[in-house]
Amino acid sequence: MASDAEESETSPPRRPDYSKTGAERKLWANYVDITRCAKPLNLFRYSLTVSPVKRGEICPSEAKGKKLSRVIELYLEKVQIHKNQRYTDFKNILITTIEISGLTETITYYDEGDDDSRPDLAQYRITAELNKKLNVLKLIQSHPTGSATSDGDQGDTIQALNIILNHHSRASKDLITIGSSGKVRTFPLNTAGDWLDLERGLILRRGFFTSVRVANPRILVNVNTCLGAFYESCSLVDLIKKYNRPIKNENDTMAANQLASFLRGIRVKLKHLRGHTTRTIIGLASKDDGKENKIKPIVGYHGAGSRQVQFFCDKEDTQKRVTVANYFKDVYEITLEHHAFPVVNVGTVARPIYLPPEVCDVVQGQQAKLGLETEQSSTMIRYANHKDNRIKCRDIIQRGLESAEINNGPLALNNWERKPIEVTSRVLSAPLIQYRYSTTSADEKAQWNLNKMKFCHAGSLKSWFHVIISYQEPNKDKIKQDPDAPELKIAVDGLKGVLKQRGIDIGDYRSGASDTLVVEDKSAPFNDLQALFTYAVNRRFDLILIILPSKLPSLYNMIKQLGDVEHGVATICANRHQFIKNNVRYNSNIAMKFNLKLGGINHSVPSSTFGSLDLDKTMIVGYDVTHPAPFSAPTAPSIAGMVASVDGGLGQWPASLRKQVNSREEIVSELESMLDDRLKRWKQHHNGHVPENILIYRDGVSEGQYQQVIDKELPNLQKACKKISDKPPRLTLLLVVKRHHTRFYPKSRGEGDQHGETVPGTVVDRDVTDNCIWDFFMQPHFALQGTPRPTHYIVLFDDIFRKLCGENKRQRAEMLEGVTQSLCYVYGRSTTAVSICTPAYYADIVCTRARCYVSGLDRSSEAGPSAPPKTPGSSQRPTPSTTAQSQATAGSNTKNAPPAKPPAEPPAEPPAEPPAAEEILVHEKLRNSMFYI
Repeated sequence: MASDAEESETSPPRRPDYSKTGAERKLWANYVDITRCAKPLNLFRYSLTVSPVKRGEICPSEAKGKKLSRVIELYLEKVQIHKNQRYTDFKNILITTIEISGLTETITYYDEGDDDSRPDLAQYRITAELNKKLNVLKLIQSHPTGSATSDGDQGDTIQALNIILNHHSRASKDLITIGSSGKVRTFPLNTAGDWLDLERGLILRRGFFTSVRVANPRILVNVNTCLGAFYESCSLVDLIKKYNRPIKNENDTMAANQLASFLRGIRVKLKHLRGHTTRTIIGLASKDDGKENKIKPIVGYHGAGSRQVQFFCDKEDTQKRVTVANYFKDVYEITLEHHAFPVVNVGTVARPIYLPPEVCDVVQGQQAKLGLETEQSSTMIRYANHKDNRIKCRDIIQRGLESAEINNGPLALNNWERKPIEVTSRVLSAPLIQYRYSTTSADEKAQWNLNKMKFCHAGSLKSWFHVIISYQEPNKDKIKQDPDAPELKIAVDGLKGVLKQRGIDIGDYRSGASDTLVVEDKSAPFNDLQALFTYAVNRRFDLILIILPSKLPSLYNMIKQLGDVEHGVATICANRHQFIKNNVRYNSNIAMKFNLKLGGINHSVPSSTFGSLDLDKTMIVGYDVTHPAPFSAPTAPSIAGMVASVDGGLGQWPASLRKQVNSREEIVSELESMLDDRLKRWKQHHNGHVPENILIYRDGVSEGQYQQVIDKELPNLQKACKKISDKPPRLTLLLVVKRHHTRFYPKSRGEGDQHGETVPGTVVDRDVTDNCIWDFFMQPHFALQGTPRPTHYIVLFDDIFRKLCGENKRQRAEMLEGVTQSLCYVYGRSTTAVSICTPAYYADIVCTRARCYVSGLDRSSEAGPSAPPKTPGSSQRPTPSTTAQSQATAGSNTKNAPPAKPPAEPPAEPPAEPPAAEEILVHEKLRNSMFYI
């Protein structure tokens, strides 16, 4: 173990010691040990360079993507190396088990099924240059010392082993591989494997994840089952039929946007051309197409059919505008039948290439990149967790290794080696849960009962009301009151009773002008909602309870944007189907949201569970980044969110939000200013005093990105601390990793919970952890369905616990684990322990809320057009004409205007440049509250 002096700010600290707190239990882990077969390997890494060969007038295009994979496949067929001695990532790396020279070859490119004797085929020259010799034994021997090999080969050696491990699945025609080296998921291409119809043109496949990692000091392969959604392999006409959202008329922009999002990125095989010709759909025919064409095409409307789309045919015998239908009849003698189906564009918006769906077949094995709809997600979860579909740990290992087919290669294992490894775990005791007048304890499911309890600190309301949103079918007599209004009013009375039981002063409850808000247009209720919030502001209501008819993201997004950003009115949304039941438990969940929004504290845990860490002098922080969905507008931003405690009660966690300078950038660009905001808020609560400690949990990055966080984010956190005080607070920074594939299983059912899974409080800090860093896996929660996923915590920097524990290194490790587990019990929206610690959980939630504010730029396959693309923080209200225009163009690449700031004295001179990143301005009335709950 490292001494304190050996710790630095440029690398993560070494593990101080292994913890011993808690009852010890032996578990299985979904890893297999390949040390025996990997240790003797000497590997040779070559860089592959692929260059097109120009022959006369034939100058091939650069090989990328699928084409590059095919080029390297043809190259491997030509080079004189046995298949069990060469492996590749099919991009730019070749790994061999023997050193070989003369690996430069020229190949003739052709697709499978094409004629390889044609004289016009493209040629490519592939050069392989040896750039590294890798010794696996050296990797194992160096790993326990905490330093990489002398020439920095650790990462390259693990990458090489992953390339060997995943080579077969990439080369196989019967498997689908997704992901880069070390993160490969493999799915069977045929339907004989595990699969399920998700409806709407998607199917669910079961596959396996495999990845090499070094631990303690063995070489292990992590094997896990995974699920993926894929497009059905059928004709494009059938796929559109199965999607089952037809474009009814030229004004049905919502359906056109949804279908365009669904089809975008799908590769199709062209039936009217010879050979294996494929193209990628970029969208539907649109009026914006053809800006770079000499004669712009004429498109009737977005999503028009083959008779409503015309383009200029510039051929020797034909120079005129023709419809897509007539073109295919004249040129290919194909009479189209499905004229109502939209024409797809497989070119670009500037230079479109139009195809009718009838000549397109969906290429097999394409992953659906769009988010699943609510019902599809529910189907996936039910399938994954159904007892007849779940796979035991040993079966996962066996089937996962079979999918990799490593039996004949250098990583081949004996039968007795193909089993999960054993790990040592400990089970930590749950902390007590404190309410105002009583204390309770969590049961074996890490949950407790709120019945008859009063919140630790209850907030109070001045005035509020409820409203029922009801959809009205067009062209029907307008209803004045929702038919369920009387029952829902009874449910509201039930909620008021629960609020009082929990200690909340409900203040002046008043009905609005009407209990019912009737919405005639589901896709664009913005004006109706605007009127609702204007009414609430004019009459100075603090909060609106909004009872929603269904889960429609666009409606929810508008409510939160108008309430949180524009008007400063707190909102709580309830599901009509659940709320009308007047269930005490459901109402208690709503009451917890009420109290948090009102500045209250629902429950707490004893300060003794945090050891010698003084919570009244420690600010606990969580931060995360959220990115736009695939195919969102280019201007759709990534958003960073940060929450922080304001006192030792750990009940209130106000937040800061910033747009990232660069979209899809994971490293937070405005970290210094965000932490500065949170420190200023802390000082307001503590008479100007700064905290002595800042404990930070960083959510959202992968295990392989921790060095970037150390190099780029840690210095900015330290700058904020030095800026706020001459005696800056001590920092401790941890990564919170949720997206990993490590799972643990009890060795016998009697050692598990009622489902035979690991029990809440399970901690693993050895056997599968990294000796070079300080990390641990923690599962504080009870899994209602399926195998629980532990959270992986990685310590990147530690000043707090090193100072508190001094030379007692075991105490240092045990205290951090205890603090982290206790933080899983202070999540204010639940009466259960949560799977990740509360600051990271809240950071994730606030980032999700921020996406509501920019939903006009995000892709929304379910919602279609939403509110006018308004800038978060703006106080301007769109006029009806602006609103109509914005709704008509929803889904276009509209760029938001700079945010309008709160009223302030204008600067003497305008700034020369706009700020590097924009703050998302939540309304000043809500800015210091937990508006995101």
